Amino acid sequence: MSPWVRFGCFITGWNRNILANCTEASHENPRLKQVISNEKNLEYMRKLLDEYNNKKLNVAAELKKELEAKTGFLEELKALVRIMSKSSIALGFYILLFSFLLFLELLVVMSKFGDKPCDYDLIVQHQLAVKEESIRDLVKRV
Repeated sequence: MSPWVRFGCFITGWNRNILANCTEASHENPRLKQVISNEKNLEYMRKLLDEYNNKKLNVAAELKKELEAKTGFLEELKALVRIMSKSSIALGFYILLFSFLLFLELLVVMSKFGDKPCDYDLIVQHQLAVKEESIRDLVKRV
């Protein structure tokens, strides 16, 4: 028995006769498998991080390429029609939005029907009348 084991038994109060039969063979660390597994996971995560960093660096070029590929009103209109044909909620939303905007426009038009001419309208009518009169005078002189 080594002096260190005897010293350890002395400090801890263990019976050194029990430990006399033990050998000092090295035992495998029970957490070694966990460490190896963790290292594999860490390496995998590092590879993923490198891939995402590369994608992040190239995202501006990819976005520019994508934006230049399809531009125009007709492509957007086709995409909008595809979305509305597949989703009834989207179609309902756009019908509601269209109805609301149409109502706002018609509200302005309907409010003009019952109104008396405002000062601006009177000024415009007067300016038109003056211009018509000046054109008539010019035609009479020629």
